[in-house]
Amino acid sequence: MPFACNNDAHNVRVKDTETETIGNRHAWKIYLTPEVGGFSSISNEFSVNSGGKTVTADDLAKLRAEWILLNDLPPSTTALS
Repeated sequence: MPFACNNDAHNVRVKDTETETIGNRHAWKIYLTPEVGGFSSISNEFSVNSGGKTVTADDLAKLRAEWILLNDLPPSTTALS
């Protein structure tokens, strides 16, 4: 399953679990281990060609970062026109 924390992301599997009761609550610890092959997202590995313009994987990453961090989503035609 995909899992992300801070700046790390991996496909992981559950390695072990522990449970304990604290007062009236049940607390779980879930131990994860990265899957072989790590994490890969196809959207980070290709470029787009349209109308004679190429948008690289780095361009797409920059657009995503501006959108996520700055709430700056360009019009849909900006990226490929």
